[in-house]
Amino acid sequence: MGLYFRRSLIVIAILVISLIGQIALAADEESIEIWLISTPVQGINDFYNEVAQAFTEKTGYGVNIVWVAREDMHTKLMTSVSAGIFPDLVIDIMGQGVELSKLGVLLPVNDLVEEIGKEKFFPGILQMQQTPDGTYWALPLFSHPSAFHFRRDWLEEAGFSTQYEQDDEGNWHVWAIDTWDQVLEVAKKVTADIDGDGKTDRWGLGLQYARTGDTFGWVTHLIYSFGGYIYDYNEEKVAFNSPETIEAVQLMSDLYNKYQVIPPEVTGWGEFENNLYIQHPEQAIVSMVINSYSIVPWCHDNAPEMVEKIGTAPYPKAKERFRVEAGQAEAFLIFKTDKTPISIEFVKMMMDKDLQVKGIRMSGGYWSPCRDDVLADPYFVEEIPMEMRMAMENDKYLISLGWPTSGMTPELSEVANSYILQDITTRVAVDKWSAEEAVAEATTAIEEIFGY
Repeated sequence: MGLYFRRSLIVIAILVISLIGQIALAADEESIEIWLISTPVQGINDFYNEVAQAFTEKTGYGVNIVWVAREDMHTKLMTSVSAGIFPDLVIDIMGQGVELSKLGVLLPVNDLVEEIGKEKFFPGILQMQQTPDGTYWALPLFSHPSAFHFRRDWLEEAGFSTQYEQDDEGNWHVWAIDTWDQVLEVAKKVTADIDGDGKTDRWGLGLQYARTGDTFGWVTHLIYSFGGYIYDYNEEKVAFNSPETIEAVQLMSDLYNKYQVIPPEVTGWGEFENNLYIQHPEQAIVSMVINSYSIVPWCHDNAPEMVEKIGTAPYPKAKERFRVEAGQAEAFLIFKTDKTPISIEFVKMMMDKDLQVKGIRMSGGYWSPCRDDVLADPYFVEEIPMEMRMAMENDKYLISLGWPTSGMTPELSEVANSYILQDITTRVAVDKWSAEEAVAEATTAIEEIFGY
């Protein structure tokens, strides 16, 4: 197929999309259109249907909900914006707002942040949507709870307490695994040959060393907890090649090579293996993993005998108590359309504390709060199990990839989607590179993205 012909097809496709969009808008002038990430959770569908009905009763405007698969949202948005036709609102994973802001199609939300109360939001969750000039381009709505999971029974067999305790500020901990040093000590003791055949069959940690989203999650947490970061917007330079980053990467190497508390097979694991190898009654072989809260609900539904065996804790800290959960919180993008004032009214309604608590209830733990005032509701204090509470507590420590000086930017988004950080694990585990060599290679790749 010739280049000219392919370009012609693209132009035709864009025109068709534009025409369909214009027809749809013309036929639905009394409704706002909202694109939402589709989920398999019936409670979420029911919640948005109830919200749409309530909004219509309040304002007279209908709500046209378009469900979009997570993996398709970015392409659909960019294609739509290129055609000049786009929805009134989008609720999407955090980070898209900064990229779309460069195209001039979004409404800044600084006024809404101030009206709701900036102090109510978890600081890092706001920073994710902030450009270096201080403008917020999306308004956080719900987060996705995640945690450090551990096999309570195996840790207790090894002599470690798994009790939940609070510090002086009221934050919950499992003190035996509160820092990476402690995690390493527990992992070394738990890793064992259980059946006596001369081979290790119980491992301390299940962390992917491969190109997966879960790898990105634990690697970024580890580096940031040591105080390393990617780019310094004050100094305008890549800051990744630092003693702090090297120290964190050295631990990555030592966990796999020196201490051997991680199964060698992690270099070939996909997205779900660490779930499987901690939660499955017959296949469980690892004692601790970093993952979403989904492990506990899975056990409730599929392996109830495992529920009491699995606990959750805050992510371990090193020098800093930080973690990164890039792409795991949902936020409103408000587009500049002729219905923007109506869109703002819908957003304000969704920011109501009681409505957010209801949504989180109906999601069954798929969502968690983005704000202190929501997390303080009696539901989270008195009704939910501690395993869920611990996962939700983690969102207090969310930070942006641009920590400590910026929110997300298109460059940081490209870093996140280029497997640069995941590939560090392969270098130190499979290729046996030193921490310095692995960090140097990653720094060069990051510098290319930033134009150095």
